[in-house]
Amino acid sequence: MTFFYNGAVTVFNVARDTADRIIKMADEQYVEHRLLRNLHDVPLARKKSLQRFLEKRRERLTATTPYTKSVK
Repeated sequence: MTFFYNGAVTVFNVARDTADRIIKMADEQYVEHRLLRNLHDVPLARKKSLQRFLEKRRERLTATTPYTKSVK
């Protein structure tokens, strides 16, 4: 397997299944990066709505009982 990174070329002798796993991990990271980059294109109102949802979800997950009221 040959890597080109930061102007350097590095060659590794790895088994085929190991190379396949490395390529799969790199591909998953690329897809995740594209999804996060596309999040910047989402309208501000939707971002705020998502932030509120995630905040409330965090509060529900950390609540000691299922019916705890948050004090604001």
